[in-house]
Amino acid sequence: MKYSKRIISFLAALAVSVSFTSCKEKEEPEKNTEEEIPEVTEQEPVQEPEEKGNEYKLTSYYEEIPLANMSSLTGEITDILYGGNQMYAITDDTAYTSGSGLMMCNIDLTTMKRSEIYNAPTGYFYASDDISKLPEGVELGENDRLFTVFTDRVIYGNEKGVCVKDFKTGLERVIELAGTTDMDVLGAFCDGKKYVLVYQEKAQTLKHFYAASAEGEVIEETKMTLGYDGNIEKAYVNSAGDLYFTKVERSKETTVVSATETKTTEYTKIELYRMKPDGSLSRQVGGEKLPYEIKINDFFVSGEGDIYIQESDPVKGSTIQQFDCYGIRTATYNIDPEANAKYFASGSELWAAFTDEDGSVGIAPVDETGVIQTAQKIYTDAGTDYKLLAGDAVYDAYLSDAASVYGIRFSERTIEEVMQWADADIDIKDRNCIGIKDAGDIYCLTKQTLEIMIEESAAADDIMAAENETAAAEGEEKTDSEEDADEDQDEADSEEESEDEDSDDEDSEEDSEDEEDEENEEDEEDSEETDEDDDESEPDAAKPSETSAEAKPKTRTEEYLRPIRLAKASEQRLEELNSRRIITVAGDIYTTFNVYGEEYSVPELIKEFNRNNDKYFIHPKNYNRGAVSADGAENGLEKLEKEMEEGFTPDFIIYNPADNDFSSYAKEGKFAEIRDLMAGDPEVKEDDLMSNIAEFCTVDNVMYRIFPFFTGRTYFANESATDGKGKWKMSDFLEEATVYNTVYPHEEAALEDILSVYASVNTDFEEKTCKFDTEEFRDVLRWADAFDPVEGAGPAGDKVYDIRFEKLSTPARLNYEETVTQEEQIAKGIPSGGEAELEITPGICFSVLKTSDCKDVSWSFIRQFFTDNFYSWGEKRELTESQIKARISPELLPVRTSVMEKLIADSTSMKYEKMLNGDDYAPTVITTWGEEYDLPDVSAATAEKFRKAVNGNAYLSIRGTEYFDILMEESSKYFTDPEMTVEDASANVQRRALAYLMAH
Repeated sequence: MKYSKRIISFLAALAVSVSFTSCKEKEEPEKNTEEEIPEVTEQEPVQEPEEKGNEYKLTSYYEEIPLANMSSLTGEITDILYGGNQMYAITDDTAYTSGSGLMMCNIDLTTMKRSEIYNAPTGYFYASDDISKLPEGVELGENDRLFTVFTDRVIYGNEKGVCVKDFKTGLERVIELAGTTDMDVLGAFCDGKKYVLVYQEKAQTLKHFYAASAEGEVIEETKMTLGYDGNIEKAYVNSAGDLYFTKVERSKETTVVSATETKTTEYTKIELYRMKPDGSLSRQVGGEKLPYEIKINDFFVSGEGDIYIQESDPVKGSTIQQFDCYGIRTATYNIDPEANAKYFASGSELWAAFTDEDGSVGIAPVDETGVIQTAQKIYTDAGTDYKLLAGDAVYDAYLSDAASVYGIRFSERTIEEVMQWADADIDIKDRNCIGIKDAGDIYCLTKQTLEIMIEESAAADDIMAAENETAAAEGEEKTDSEEDADEDQDEADSEEESEDEDSDDEDSEEDSEDEEDEENEEDEEDSEETDEDDDESEPDAAKPSETSAEAKPKTRTEEYLRPIRLAKASEQRLEELNSRRIITVAGDIYTTFNVYGEEYSVPELIKEFNRNNDKYFIHPKNYNRGAVSADGAENGLEKLEKEMEEGFTPDFIIYNPADNDFSSYAKEGKFAEIRDLMAGDPEVKEDDLMSNIAEFCTVDNVMYRIFPFFTGRTYFANESATDGKGKWKMSDFLEEATVYNTVYPHEEAALEDILSVYASVNTDFEEKTCKFDTEEFRDVLRWADAFDPVEGAGPAGDKVYDIRFEKLSTPARLNYEETVTQEEQIAKGIPSGGEAELEITPGICFSVLKTSDCKDVSWSFIRQFFTDNFYSWGEKRELTESQIKARISPELLPVRTSVMEKLIADSTSMKYEKMLNGDDYAPTVITTWGEEYDLPDVSAATAEKFRKAVNGNAYLSIRGTEYFDILMEESSKYFTDPEMTVEDASANVQRRALAYLMAH
């Protein structure tokens, strides 16, 4: 294809992608002919400096230290906070009552106010609804509820509260009983000196805090009984282990303005408390009742004790309220809520962590007006999903993201990577960091699931209690064996040495998985099912694939949170890990992608590889593509390519080709030939790759990269709308695809689709030429300008239109369109006038470096993304409803022809539709404009149309590239500037495009 090589070179020039730092081991050069890679012999010595050999060693590794699971606490654990040597488990038990659940309070006869409160003995009820007990002549109202009658007075309740009425004078007094209403009162009596009311204690609305040691052992219960109104909305633990929390009371008061008008006012009262590790409690801030609703968004406490509360309210807007360690307000910062920043402090200096316009995460000080000083930004390698944590004796604060933990030193204006989650005995999904101590011990939070079998003869609650007791006992044993667990954890080859000490549930699961995976390396799914069978922490539930006539046992699933402590591995453990061959992988490591309804995570797969292999250890180097260097000169992927040019070469790389396709690096002959690696593969074969897609994996006839899936888009049209025309010229498309028969919601959407096509055809990236100052492009601008300027104004969305740009999914989708339009559909392809029919966007890419001496091992990791199991047709387990639905209209298409044919066959037979709705499924569709149609079976002709579309001549999409963004930006000015002529607009686009091409 004449467009593909041009665009590959262009994408390489963009250099917008993931950067990876890694090391490699020197290897004898591959024997490639000079005709294939003419510059390899000259370039390799420079690219493979001796000192850059594959001698990378792990400098630190974090091992999980078993902690108590805290599962025996009252209520559900909703969060765990950690700081200093103190851990606080937060439970949410709104049904808590103390003692018998009944309370007594003394009411002073003179003031009629509560003077004391205490638990009521069981069985104390002092109430009577017997009106006959009232003396003659004494009456109660319709809504009065009688409690007790004395010789001269009566106690009753109504909408006013609890009342005392004197028989002789008729005087009624209301008892002021804070925290209860008359409906809570069970009875009342008088002991001669005071009234005593007995009432049912209200369910607690506050969360409860349980103090625990750093090992996770609950050492005492510290329940926040601060009254019945309000709730704990935010909590924080500083580096000293002091617990801070906000108690917020919200109320409404209705005022009668007139006979026909009432006014409701919302009130907010905020208090902030500090509890020290010794249990002492003090109120730091608050008590002021404000006549509007305030939202507490976040707060942070500096190492010096300064408190920063982020609030938003209708009066002041979004603010940061600063208080000193004594609770005295010292400053108020008005902040921009659109900044989406997270605020924290060093001493009394306010800082913000934020995502900048360039996509990178940085930190910068905030001035007295609340403006983030972006000019003083400190660049980080963090991803956009990050969390701020309290500092300690080593760092002023920490930042945790999906990849790593970073320590911040404000005085030095530095951010350093403390650890990677991949280099720790923890599943990637359990990376919820809650606190760090001295850059050494790292505490995380994980959610565990217990599936409990419910027998007819046993109560479920009793079983759950037994499970909790067992889990707590195991936690105690694990704490006692902490030092041994440091030296022996998750190692298959050292099981005999400390098998009695490695008793943690999670470790047992991993050991079981290790054994089964070693025996079943060629069948991953069988291994997973065997693991489930052997998992001692879960019951033997019937597998979906083993469905029989027998009734499945009744089970109940319980989820609870537990803390995990990670500590640096000993030298002995590091030495053992470094005895393996360390395989380095660099790139956009921490990407999670969804394939046919199933989530895949590269880090989790790396962890699985490392658990099941005692000879090799994959160490990832993440280059956040949004991270920017300190001088702003290069982003993450540019940094990677630069370091690779300087000699740092990993064993293999993972990247998004839309950011960087590494074709310029491939032209220098630095990547291994993928076809050689798959030559002996039993399942992934070269001749099974779609030829039109595989073309985009080669440079100079070397397949230097491979990707498992792609998205494909093409133009579909009703046959009548195109009058039987074959290939489209751009003029044909603009003539047929009028405003009223295309599906674009507004002018920029129309321009975006056709501009991607036009720019790809009319730009020569190698020769650095383009054709935008032409009448054809001016026709494109005029055509797009005819659409409505905003979404929703035009006819789009209420029918299937004659001509539209469609993402290919399955023949069933094409069948649907033919049914609702009631005529044949044509896969028209791209209106280029040439042979291009399909616009493709490759998915995640893999390339192996020639310098690696572990190419085959690298391929053993990469190949799993190309197996039947990955594409979900090798599975034996039952699919969930969401997974079935994802297969009905998939977003991604496979690169393997055999898998594509299976997709077509399943779509044609409506396999997944019948799995959802039964074998007698007769599909019916109702269109958005109200017509109903019966969907026929997918015909062989329709399937062939789809097959032809996905196998047609293709070109790489340039959407998302810097070049395309420049074209869209400049072209769109024609829509917004009424003084701009179409001639001026096309000339401006030509000028901007040429400037970019010449600069790159």
